[in-house]
Amino acid sequence: MDPVPIPYCGPAPGPADWLGRWNLDPWLIAALFAAAAAFALAQRGRGHGPGGGAAAFHAGIALLAVAFVSPLCALAVALFSARVFQHLLVLLVAAPLLAYGASSVSRARASGRAAGGPGPPVHGRAFTLPLAVAFAALFVGWHLPGPYERTFASDATFWAMHASLLVAALPFWAAVLRATRSRRSSPDALPAIAFVAMAMGLLGAVLTFAPAALYAPHAATTAAYGRSALEDQQLGGLVMWVPGSATLLVAAIAVAVQLARRGTESVVPSSSSPST
Repeated sequence: MDPVPIPYCGPAPGPADWLGRWNLDPWLIAALFAAAAAFALAQRGRGHGPGGGAAAFHAGIALLAVAFVSPLCALAVALFSARVFQHLLVLLVAAPLLAYGASSVSRARASGRAAGGPGPPVHGRAFTLPLAVAFAALFVGWHLPGPYERTFASDATFWAMHASLLVAALPFWAAVLRATRSRRSSPDALPAIAFVAMAMGLLGAVLTFAPAALYAPHAATTAAYGRSALEDQQLGGLVMWVPGSATLLVAAIAVAVQLARRGTESVVPSSSSPST
């Protein structure tokens, strides 16, 4: 008989002990510190001290630690709803913070080129829609029962899931952030955000209204928390559907406000120009 594989975050904890289940994987902790140190060196190399970009980046690193080092990592083994919360924390909160922080270094580099002489222009158009399609496809694909279940049986698959999702989320959020700052038109930014929200909301709705539990790893781990596997799946679907969509709605509003400002700026000069 083959031994039962132990998930990366350890066996599913019970309600009485999950708060003490910290993940002290030295490789993970070293990677988080290395990312923070690399950012600090990149920022120092551009002659910029701590600022809003640095605060955002380090907040993003701290949220990654909450997701993968804190007891949330172990709780996500027991409860699908906790796993969904973990994913939204990484992809919809930590990822935009990291992207914003990284973009501060890119903007400093562009400013340095401008101070030294003409350099390549920084464009606001970032092909946001293809990035959104890739992000949404990975998100839905990894939450299908088969791929999802394999992340509990293999540490490599666990990290393949989370690394690929984060790698897809970062350029998507970087493009969205550029659309909120740039004076150039980014006509695909709003459809891109809407596409991700639609994919996430549709998956959440399917999980909320599914007549049976779909995720075998949680079949025997939710009863200790006073809910069936189906009830926990429904809660996870609602978390994905409502807070997930609300976060993306905030991003869409920010982009829409910037588009409206561009429209106002293009109208005001023409209306105030002297008639001939």
